[in-house]
Amino acid sequence: MFIATMNKHGYICKTKSTNMIIQEQKLLILQRCNPYEA
Repeated sequence: MFIATMNKHGYICKTKSTNMIIQEQKLLILQRCNPYEA
């Protein structure tokens, strides 16, 4: 199950858990962030 979180660049990112947000932030920015996708 994914949760949506807003990163510091203002993109809504999908990540598997709150603990992974920081760990995967760079990958999220590159691979999973979309300004229109929640």
